[in-house]
Amino acid sequence: MSSAVAYAEHVFRKFGAGTPRHQQLDEGPASRDLLLRCLAAKSRNPRTLRQKVRVSLDFFAFLDREQKSLTSIDEWGVAKWLRSQALRCKTRGVLAFAALKWVEQAFGVCLHSSSELVRSQRLPCIDRSRVPRPVPAKCPSEEMVCMWEDVVASSLGSFCKCFAGAFCAMAHGMLRWSDLQRSSHLRLTPDALTAEAPMKNQAYLTPWAAPRFGFTGVDWAALWLDALRASNLPGPDFVLWASNSKGSAFTGAIADFKHAQIAMRKLLVRPPFSLTAAAAAQYSLHGFRHVYTTAMRQLALPMDDIDDAGHWRRGSEMVKTYDSADCVAELRSKETVRRAVASGWRRVSSACLPLPAPGADDSHPASSSNVALVAPTRVVRECVKTAPVFVVNIKTQILHTWRGMSRGGRESMYTTCRKWKCGSPACPAPRALWPLPAGDLDPEHFQTCTACFEETRP
Repeated sequence: MSSAVAYAEHVFRKFGAGTPRHQQLDEGPASRDLLLRCLAAKSRNPRTLRQKVRVSLDFFAFLDREQKSLTSIDEWGVAKWLRSQALRCKTRGVLAFAALKWVEQAFGVCLHSSSELVRSQRLPCIDRSRVPRPVPAKCPSEEMVCMWEDVVASSLGSFCKCFAGAFCAMAHGMLRWSDLQRSSHLRLTPDALTAEAPMKNQAYLTPWAAPRFGFTGVDWAALWLDALRASNLPGPDFVLWASNSKGSAFTGAIADFKHAQIAMRKLLVRPPFSLTAAAAAQYSLHGFRHVYTTAMRQLALPMDDIDDAGHWRRGSEMVKTYDSADCVAELRSKETVRRAVASGWRRVSSACLPLPAPGADDSHPASSSNVALVAPTRVVRECVKTAPVFVVNIKTQILHTWRGMSRGGRESMYTTCRKWKCGSPACPAPRALWPLPAGDLDPEHFQTCTACFEETRP
């Protein structure tokens, strides 16, 4: 982080000569320490800070072309620059806006970042209703993860085994590249490889774990640590050295995202993968994070468990984002309903207990999936239809029906309408005339209770 902050300080001293903050800065160590803290604020890691500083150089070049200064440019000028950046690629506008916020933070000037005129220029298009969804990183197949495990267990050089093991850790640990590269205290337990890393949106070091034995059953984690030790790795605050442009050897620099991605794609064109260069270019390091997330969604694991495995907050939408198979989880739920209806299940009307879901019906197999029907966890009490038992209130001459057995298996003491305590045939109330089966009386001789007869109507 110190080199990134030094780079930011160099840019501040070069382009901030006319700003009040630069004019008030003295050369004392206390003031310099305050400045360095300000320059590094709101940047999670050195890479993020360097990105902001590099993009800010484009803004300073724009000011030079427009013959403006940081203190004189208006919101229309800032919006014009941000719009030109957003048209370069789909993510450039967001990054340029972050650089704009950094310039405000570092130089102490107002660049109208809160203005809606400026903020609305971050996205490359206006109408997004028909814009295709951004293509996510291609998710490696289970067979490809097995091949990476085979590379770790092979007799190839330590360079190939170190990077292959890193890719296995990213797949089995559901990790970003930055999570793995900045991990510390790598150690083995009987079941897992574990470490801790400063993860995105986490205030403290976050522990993570990856199954020690992979899809092939090979102890890839132990073999990977052996390969790292053979290359004098991991470092004090990083795991891997950078690869050269050919993806064949380490250099003396700390690996960045681009170095690891070059190494991955160079290895993909070699055996056992033997992909073409165009096919290898479709894969990104971020695709490894999709493997377990997609599998967990298709196995219908609880969402809280998936959030914990991916180190997301509870209820995060990132689980859906990292599901690389579109509509599979949606179809699983719909297939459950289709099978239930095909087996005779029906919906009920309002204020009624739902019917229990039927078991899996083998006579109606699914055509595109093999989804097992999950029985509901709550116990649904079935209603058994029996002939109504009538009881007459001698005083009012109103004909009621008796509730019968209560939920606890005991005889109810009330009518179906629950308005009169009629007792039971074994223990009748004083004004109750018992028993009156349906075939032994003519209801036309009595005034009937509307509520009782509505509930007992078939």
